[in-house]
Amino acid sequence: MNIMILVNKDFEYAGYRAGVDSRIRANAASNLNEIAYDTGVGPDKLHMSRMYKLGVNTVREYCICYLFPAGANTSNSEMKYSLVRNLIKQEAEKNFIDLIISVSTGESTPEIDDEYKTVNGCVYIGDNFFVRDCSDCDTNTTSYLKVDNQYYKGWVDNKISDSIKSKKEQIEAGMKTTPRCPNPKPFVCAGKDLVSLGVVNVVNYSAYGDADPTTYNEYIAKRQVGQPVCLETTHVVVKMAEDAVMGDRTPVLFVTPIVDRYEHFNDDVDDKWGHQNLTSSYNAGVVVANILENVINELY
Repeated sequence: MNIMILVNKDFEYAGYRAGVDSRIRANAASNLNEIAYDTGVGPDKLHMSRMYKLGVNTVREYCICYLFPAGANTSNSEMKYSLVRNLIKQEAEKNFIDLIISVSTGESTPEIDDEYKTVNGCVYIGDNFFVRDCSDCDTNTTSYLKVDNQYYKGWVDNKISDSIKSKKEQIEAGMKTTPRCPNPKPFVCAGKDLVSLGVVNVVNYSAYGDADPTTYNEYIAKRQVGQPVCLETTHVVVKMAEDAVMGDRTPVLFVTPIVDRYEHFNDDVDDKWGHQNLTSSYNAGVVVANILENVINELY
């Protein structure tokens, strides 16, 4: 089985790597053996990637923002889609990709906030996606990714979801609370009905104040099947890239560490390199390492 892990921004990758490494140091991911490390596959030879052997499985890990040329806006959905599509195509030409794991921080949804008050630091996992072109919310956008389909229904393999639920305690081991409005006991939630809401073509962060509720409200109005649990950009871009290359044959698993409550980004997130992002991303690394060790390695 060939697995590709795609982590969004550099600051998310820093926290994520720390989380993965903590599990390896604690001997909680003893089957995850690094066999290669490369710093020269991006356009400016900056792109970091790692390769692991996991039993009979091979895992390749990338940080998406290092695919971008120097100076480019790494929030540009159109460029991100093109770069991720090319990377998937490049990897698929070598070996069929059996599973893609997309890791990116996100905002919670109103239903989740109503249930828990805050899920900051918690991690949501699923493979259903809703996408909206939010260029109308960002008058200065330079991103024009064409959105052909608005809903991607997934969860090809229920075994993964069921196993995550059954090993919840092991997977949650080592997670930390966030500094701002934390859930006191960070948890993992996985399910076949969970949906990531994709807010694409927003380049300027200030525009998310309009784009997030617009995307959420449109999803609710369309009454698509599934429980929306997070708002972010990258997961659905990865799914669209997979669909273009693999024809929807490869499941894309979103892993979203929550950094802020719905419409509370300015209250909950200090800055991109701040502790809120780093801690939540750390939890994503802990979760992914534990999933690889306690779920994937046993199922395949």
